[in-house]
Amino acid sequence: MKKILLFLMSITLLFVITGCKGKKALTADEFKNKMTQEGYQVQDISEKYVGKGAKAVLIAKKDGYQIEFFVTENKDYAVGSYNLNKEKFEKTKGNAMVETQKSMGNVSKYTLKSNSTYKVVSRVGETFIYINAPGAKTDEINEVLKKLGY
Repeated sequence: MKKILLFLMSITLLFVITGCKGKKALTADEFKNKMTQEGYQVQDISEKYVGKGAKAVLIAKKDGYQIEFFVTENKDYAVGSYNLNKEKFEKTKGNAMVETQKSMGNVSKYTLKSNSTYKVVSRVGETFIYINAPGAKTDEINEVLKKLGY
């Protein structure tokens, strides 16, 4: 019994130690480079968000959808934007849908999938990604988000 308890405590401690470091957020340049490598056309629209809490805003377009990437002035802006977009998505829920939500440390992710759309808001630190795309692009989007770490 002591061995099992010690093992469980060790696993828990390992999880706490590794989980506390937090995930590293991408910079605007890293996002642009990775998305360009994936075949997206990246546009910088940061000037539209001057004075609105965003340091950088990039839109990556491909195949009739876009992935929006925001670098905010601080974590509070990112958390607030994440929550606002999550609430916006939740208001569009229909009967036939699947939603997921995860939050741990400096990371939060919410997805909402229906037959016709796939919506994602994913935050890491002071950055977040916003997606409202055709449902047929779900697998492609998930693969890109995995490569980005979002």
